[in-house]
Amino acid sequence: SDTGSVRLGTSASVNVSAQVGGGDAGIIQVKAPLGIFDLKGLISGAAGSTGTTGAFALDIASVANSSLAALDSTLNAGSFTRSRDYRIRNGNVIIDGPATARNYRVAADSGSITVTSTINASGTTGGIIDLKAQGSLTLLGGSRLNTSAQQFDSAGKGGSVTLEAGNQRNGLI
Repeated sequence: SDTGSVRLGTSASVNVSAQVGGGDAGIIQVKAPLGIFDLKGLISGAAGSTGTTGAFALDIASVANSSLAALDSTLNAGSFTRSRDYRIRNGNVIIDGPATARNYRVAADSGSITVTSTINASGTTGGIIDLKAQGSLTLLGGSRLNTSAQQFDSAGKGGSVTLEAGNQRNGLI
């Protein structure tokens, strides 16, 4: 929705899971640059026996209470652990619940990002965590960013973390 919000009611469900016998789960992309995303229903992105789990992309004006905890919890439960890409155009963002995804990206176009919990992007070859805030980027005590690898990738590297804050004014890292 270019001008409104996207809402999934309590009896709604979106399933992009792969067939049990094999294959990759799909992607859910939600775009409401002037609105919000209200998820009360069920979403599922389970992998088939030989595939990868679901991916989720969100581009919205703002997050309710600035918190990603409820959404990350729902995505964890629904097997959306391949990739999460959040673009929040207005306001601050708090990553305050455990999040598990091989690639985890959050961009706060005009606000700050605060991390109070764990972002787990670890895996066989390590994952990616990419946090970018127009304002400040704060990792509070007890927060944890994990992109550890069990093995090197083909380039001989593990995971990566990118932290970016502010512009020429007053961003803190």
